[in-house]
Amino acid sequence: MEIIVCFRSGDDKFANALTWAFPLADYENIDISSGPLFDRQFIEQKDGGLNKYDAIVIIGNSFGILKGSPWCTIFGSGLEKEVQQKIYSYYDGFLPIGLATIVDHAGKKFIYAPAAVSTENIKQTLGIFLAMKAVLKTIDIYNENADGDEIAEIIFGGDITLGMNCYAAAYQLRVAYDAYYHIGPMFDVQGNSQKTRRLHHHMLMVKEPFNLKTANYEV
Repeated sequence: MEIIVCFRSGDDKFANALTWAFPLADYENIDISSGPLFDRQFIEQKDGGLNKYDAIVIIGNSFGILKGSPWCTIFGSGLEKEVQQKIYSYYDGFLPIGLATIVDHAGKKFIYAPAAVSTENIKQTLGIFLAMKAVLKTIDIYNENADGDEIAEIIFGGDITLGMNCYAAAYQLRVAYDAYYHIGPMFDVQGNSQKTRRLHHHMLMVKEPFNLKTANYEV
């Protein structure tokens, strides 16, 4: 599956964090791209526009509140209404962290996954990790019954970090991806409670790059 992570122009710190977490040599299917997400013209024209992507991923909150989301700027407030209606109809108005749902709007698929309960800052949480795993699992479940309409290329964008340190957010995306697909040294901690706790500590506390290949998760 191809994954594009798009961030605002000038956000060099998050760009550095993403390219650190997903080195091109190891993750050729993950593209780190920059651009002014609030610029409709940019979104429509970049590499063929949004039509080239099978789904747009939105990291949000359990109530579907999308105030300030660049995707609402592009697709209108109806997107927020569709997300909230789906959450109300299928999840009694509250989509738990760790789950994701697919919403159809304006002829496009949106995968919505909460990393926060409401609009709170998510520092010192594993919200991004849980949201990413939920997105990947939801795509697999959808593709099992897609019958020729599989989701093969997705784009992340907007305020992905929700206030989390950018290196922690990028690292949580990486750990979730590796754990879901059973790859990389970080997956090897599964089943070892001490190493798992240490890995969780890393995901919460990382504030700058470190050598991912030689990371030691011993307590």
